[in-house]
Amino acid sequence: MHSVRNDGAFELGRKLSWAWQQIIEDSKDPVTRARLQNARIEDWYTAMPLRKGQSPLASAPSYEDYYLDEAAHADDDAYWHSIGMNWQQYSAQTADVPMLHIGGWYDIYLRRTVMGPVKIHLFAASSGTDTDFTAKLIDVYPPSSGYPDGFAMNLTDGIRRARYRDGLHQGRLIEPTTHRPTNGAPVRPFRPDMSPCRT
Repeated sequence: MHSVRNDGAFELGRKLSWAWQQIIEDSKDPVTRARLQNARIEDWYTAMPLRKGQSPLASAPSYEDYYLDEAAHADDDAYWHSIGMNWQQYSAQTADVPMLHIGGWYDIYLRRTVMGPVKIHLFAASSGTDTDFTAKLIDVYPPSSGYPDGFAMNLTDGIRRARYRDGLHQGRLIEPTTHRPTNGAPVRPFRPDMSPCRT
């Protein structure tokens, strides 16, 4: 599934911020550009879910549709398997030419350029019917002359929405647990893949 739907969890901030910035850069209307430049995107988080024609993206319908389409497709359905969303699935049908893919330390689309796939095995319980579990792999550097306090570099991270614990094709809510997990409690396994660029 596309990296914006990391194991079912929608990367709201990234997608809304991207569309917002694109409208500012692309808009030929100075009023629209100024309105978005002077507004705070964070204020729109309290107005969720965004609706067509009533969002900050409404002045650019193509960007608004792009954002709302991705937000509406939680399951790993046909939407995510088009060539524009899942090129790897169509690679055999494209030109057979050499390609070099290069990623940076935190390239959201090419995370495996830095390291191989990273997976965790998490056993958890939740009091809700759905929960997002997230994990990070961080390289912690000790203090040095350049960094007297040391620093922590995020190598990769991942997120898994509990409803997609059995696969991304169709979600299934969990049964809430109202007590702290102990021996014999209904603790369920979740396995977030921290390298979401897989098919």
